[in-house]
Amino acid sequence: MGNRATTGAAAARYTPEEVWEADGGILTLGEDELRALVSEALSRVPRRVADRVFAGCIFIMAKFEWGAATYIPRELLEGKCAIALSEKLMDEDRESAIRTILHEVAHFHLRHVPPGLASDPGEACDCRQEREAEAQVDRWLKPPVAARRAQRRR
Repeated sequence: MGNRATTGAAAARYTPEEVWEADGGILTLGEDELRALVSEALSRVPRRVADRVFAGCIFIMAKFEWGAATYIPRELLEGKCAIALSEKLMDEDRESAIRTILHEVAHFHLRHVPPGLASDPGEACDCRQEREAEAQVDRWLKPPVAARRAQRRR
């Protein structure tokens, strides 16, 4: 993403509009509603995390209208991780849907390995990774320090 001259806490994160523009419709294979949710979710993480996601992930939501299956060529993936989102995500309220997206981004950010591919697969590994992902989402969604200080002064 381009360098924008912003200051303070605003500079620490992209706006949803900046994420939308960076996305260009390739980051999210699906529809504009999904792209808007992903843009909003990625505006809530630090820029360095969003930049890693832009470079390393593609979000896929297979739409019901696409039929029973969809082919995605390797050229589109270009070594990226795929985050597959169910169409059921659209049934969640907006904040829950954003939290779900951020949970999957947290797995990418924390470099988690799916339990089926882990050298020590098992329920303990899966539970630990889920707890770690949730804790990361909580940290991202925590208001910035300046906002917390301003809130306390009121």
